[in-house]
Amino acid sequence: MRPFGALLALSLVCAASAASADPLPSDLHGSYAPNGLCSQSYRMLVDETGATFEYGGHVLTLSDWDVCLTCAGGARYQGIEVWAFPEIELQRKPVLRFNADEHRGVVVIEYAGTEPLPVPLAQFVHDASMLRCD
Repeated sequence: MRPFGALLALSLVCAASAASADPLPSDLHGSYAPNGLCSQSYRMLVDETGATFEYGGHVLTLSDWDVCLTCAGGARYQGIEVWAFPEIELQRKPVLRFNADEHRGVVVIEYAGTEPLPVPLAQFVHDASMLRCD
């Protein structure tokens, strides 16, 4: 019975840590925009505190994330793609795919939910991809 109890305790610790907010890896920090044109007022800024989305005078900052380093290919995945799920009040969360499809500096934001996304995040989902511009 003791090995089962230890296994149960370990699984609960792992589940709790998986559900906690994680920082975005520092190599993802920077500015991203459609076609890498960050001189416009339409961009995403990523730093140690999270991501800020700017579009048409609207600003949204998301600071709590679930970060998955192996979602793109499973437990043995060794690539550079990182998935990040912002903690916002929606049934289905959007996913930000950093270094999407193994292309460094490319971010794709996908959303399969039916609830409307907050402005300006909704605009970023409609673009195919964003490029790092710094």
